Amino acid sequence: ETDDQIVSGLEKDLYPDSGLQLIRGYMNSVEKVLFRSCLLRESWSLSEEGRCWASNVSSCKSINGLARLLLSLVDSLHPRAFHDSWHEATISKKSEESEAGDSATLKLAPIISP
Repeated sequence: ETDDQIVSGLEKDLYPDSGLQLIRGYMNSVEKVLFRSCLLRESWSLSEEGRCWASNVSSCKSINGLARLLLSLVDSLHPRAFHDSWHEATISKKSEESEAGDSATLKLAPIISP
């Protein structure tokens, strides 16, 4: 589905909060993975924006508001998130862990994988 079809479907939803709730949950999951992977700028957790981000996502009632919050998260990405060497190191570490039989490997969402 295209983005326009998704937005159109959400706008026609009889229970408008149901679709937004799924998006909110996914956004909060992405933020946690980015933070734990050190892919957000160092000051994210100390800034007003970073401390309030998850609660702002949880209380947001519109797709436009969620889009603005998602853009603020993207703007807070650390430059290393865009370096190929960071992703190559992550991929090689994952393959080493899988060879060692470690089942606790964190699976990144397709939106943030290389």
